[in-house]
Amino acid sequence: MNKLIILIIFISATHLFGQLTGFLSGQVVDSLSLTPLRDVEIMVEGTQKGASTDKNGYFNLALVRGNYVLSIRMVGFKTLKSMVEIRQDSITHRTFVLSPRPYTMAPLTVTDHEIKYSVLDVDISPKLIEEFPALGESDVFHVVRALPAVTSAFDYGSQIYIRGSRFDQTLVTFNGLPIYNPYHMGGLFGVFDADATDKVAFSPDGNFIEQSERLSGRVNIIPKDGSDRQTKISLGLLSSKAQHGDTITNGSFFVSARRTYMDFLSRLDDTPGYGFYDFSVNLKYRLGNAHTLNLFSFYSRDFFQDIYDIKEVTKANNEDPYWGNNVSGIRWNWARDGNIFIEATLGHSGSLARTRADQVDVRNSYNEYLAGGKLLLSFKNHVFKTGLDFKSIRYAYRWNIGAFTSLENYIGPPQFVFFDNAPSVFQYLNNSLRTSLFIHDDINLLERFTLGAGVRLSWDNLTGGVYLLPSFKIAYQHSSKLSFSAALSSHIQYDYTLKRIKRGFFFAPFSIYFPTNKKQPPLQGSNLTFGVDFDSGYWGNVNAELYYKRMRNVPAVDLYTGRIETLKNDAYGFELLYRKNMDFLSMLASYAYSRSIIIDGQKSYLSGFDRSHALKLFTSYELGHNWQLSAYYTYQSGLPYSPLSGRFIGAGSTERDGVYISTIADPRTFIGSEGPVDLGRNSMRFPPYRRFDFGVQKKWYWAKRVFAVKLQALNIFNESNPAFIEANFDISNEEPETKNNLPFLPSVEFSFQF
Repeated sequence: MNKLIILIIFISATHLFGQLTGFLSGQVVDSLSLTPLRDVEIMVEGTQKGASTDKNGYFNLALVRGNYVLSIRMVGFKTLKSMVEIRQDSITHRTFVLSPRPYTMAPLTVTDHEIKYSVLDVDISPKLIEEFPALGESDVFHVVRALPAVTSAFDYGSQIYIRGSRFDQTLVTFNGLPIYNPYHMGGLFGVFDADATDKVAFSPDGNFIEQSERLSGRVNIIPKDGSDRQTKISLGLLSSKAQHGDTITNGSFFVSARRTYMDFLSRLDDTPGYGFYDFSVNLKYRLGNAHTLNLFSFYSRDFFQDIYDIKEVTKANNEDPYWGNNVSGIRWNWARDGNIFIEATLGHSGSLARTRADQVDVRNSYNEYLAGGKLLLSFKNHVFKTGLDFKSIRYAYRWNIGAFTSLENYIGPPQFVFFDNAPSVFQYLNNSLRTSLFIHDDINLLERFTLGAGVRLSWDNLTGGVYLLPSFKIAYQHSSKLSFSAALSSHIQYDYTLKRIKRGFFFAPFSIYFPTNKKQPPLQGSNLTFGVDFDSGYWGNVNAELYYKRMRNVPAVDLYTGRIETLKNDAYGFELLYRKNMDFLSMLASYAYSRSIIIDGQKSYLSGFDRSHALKLFTSYELGHNWQLSAYYTYQSGLPYSPLSGRFIGAGSTERDGVYISTIADPRTFIGSEGPVDLGRNSMRFPPYRRFDFGVQKKWYWAKRVFAVKLQALNIFNESNPAFIEANFDISNEEPETKNNLPFLPSVEFSFQF
C-alpha cells in the first residue's frame, strides 16, 4: 500500500513537471554567517526575466530550457555571476553565496542589534540547521555544539557548556526572553522546533551589555514571522510537527506545533512512556511606517505516563510527572530616519515540574516577570544606547518523597533530579526584585577603528548590593579581508543550580534555580578575548580567538558534608573556525584547545565537562536531481573522571554503624550511606570521543510545493564512547559500571511543504 501511494505521488509530480518548460528554485545566503539574504535581485542576462528573494532568501524562476548567466546583486555585497543549466521537464535547485563588499566602518548606523566585537559571534541559518545530521528531526543545539566554543558532556542530554562555564551559566532565550529548562530528556530532541526558527544568534563570550546576568555566552532563538507564506507538515519515526505562516493586513504570523509519540509506542508492551509536545506563536504587526508590534509565545510540556500503578493509586490522587516552559511577550519598536530606535518589552518566563502519588508530592515553579526598554541614538560618529529593566521573580519549590517510589526505577532518586544531595522533604519559597540600567557608546574614532565602552548597574533586593559591571571593546579593520577585535567585560549572575553532570544513565532535564543572597553572594566573572577575522574570498573565512575567564562565588555541593560551598573557576583556550560556501558545497571546520579548572581552596582539579582538544568537521554537498548529502565528524578528548580506590560506609548510616576505610583522604564526617572513595578528583580521562554522523535528503518540487525524505544516522561506526562511571554502591561488588554515549541510531523523516 505504501509503495502504491509513493508511486501515485511520483506519477502525479511527473505529470505536473511535464506542463512546465523548466524551473529554477534557489536560495541566496551570506558567505560569512550563512544567513539567508532578503530582497536580493536576480537577473537573467540577455532576457527581461528576473526575481527577488523573500525573507528566507528563496526565489523561483520559470525558464525555457538552455544555459543562462544569472547576475545576483545586493547593496553591500559583491555581485555574483553564475551559469545555470535549465532542463526541460525538470526543476533545478541552486544555492548562491554572496560575499560582503569591501567597506569601512564609518559612519556607524543605528540598529536594534549590537556591533559584533567577537569574531566567533555566529548567526546560524535555517539552511544549516536543516542540513546538519540529527536523529529524526533537525535540532538547533546539535548545530551549536559543532562550534569551537561549545562542549557537551554526553549524548543523553543537550546541555551545552561554553568556554569552561557550567550549563546554567549560559543564557538561552526565545526572542530575547529566557528559557530556564531548554532541554528535553534523553538528548534526542531539541526544545526548539528548527522549522519554526528564523535564526539562531550565538555569542560565546558573554560580551552583551544588554543582558549581562550570566557568566557565559548566549543562544538567542529568533522565531519565524510568516512573511514568506509557508505551510509544512513533517512525519518522523519518533515525532510529527506542523507549521503555518502567512501575511495579513499590515503584518504576518507564524504558528508551529510538535508532538512525539514515544509514549504511545511504549503502551504496546505495557510500560511507562515518555513524551513531550510544544507549540509557538509569533505575530508581527505594523502600526504605520515607524511602529512595529510583536507578540510571541512558546509553550512546552514533557511528561511520563503510567509511571504509577493505577491499581494501588487511585486516579484522583495520581498525577504522572510533567514539567516544561511557558514564555510569552509583547514588544513595541519605533524607528525614525535610521538615527533613533526605541524598544519596549513586557514578558513572562516560567518553568514548572509536578507529580503526585501515594509516596511522592512535587510542586516546583519558577516565574519571572519582566518590564524593560532601550533607546539607541546615532549621531556623528557615535551609536549611543541605554536601557532599563525591572524583574520580579518568584521561587516556589516543594516536595515530599517517600523512601521508595516508582519514579526511582526510571530516573533515580527523584529528589536528585532537581539538585545534588537533596533531602526527601524540602520546601523553599522566596521572592526577588531586580533592576538594572546600562549605558554604552560605540565611537568611530578613525575610519577603520571603533571603540565601545559601557557600564551596567545592577541591584537585587536579596543581596542588597549595587554591582557595577564595566565593558570595553575594540574593533579594527585593517583591510577588506583582515580585521581584529578585543574585549574585556564583567558579568554577574543571581540565579544558580546545584546540578552537576548526571550520574544516572538518563539525563533529567528539569533543574531548579536558587537566588543568591547576603550569605551567598552573586556569581561574578570577567572575560578577556582577542580575535582575528580573515576573509580570503574564494578560499573561505577563518576566525580565531583567544580567551581567558575568571569566575568566582560559584556554588557547589560538598561531596562529604552535603553543604553548599563557593568555588572559583578559571577557563582559557584558543578557538579556530573555518567556513566555506559554494553553490553546491558548504563546509565548516572548528578546532578548540581549552581548559576548565575548578579551584577549591588550596586544591584544584579539572571540571567534569573539560575536553582539552576538540576537532569538528561538517560538510554538505548538493548533488544533481535535488539530492543532498551531509556529514559530521568529531574527535574530542575524553571527559575527566575520578578513579576509585575503595569504599566507605558513612558514619551514622541507618543501615549499619560503619567507619571510614583507611583510604579516605578527607577525614571530614560524612552522614549518609555507602559511597566510593576516589584517588583524585577528575585525575584521569576516558579514551577520546569519536563520532561520525551522516544524512541524505531528496526533494521533489512541483509548483511551489516540496516533498522531502530525509534519511539520517548517528554514530555510524557504533563507537563505544564512555561518558561517565556509575559506581556500584553494593560493597560486595566494587566494580564500577561505565556508561556510554549513543549507539548507532538510524532515522527517517518525511515532510511536505506547500
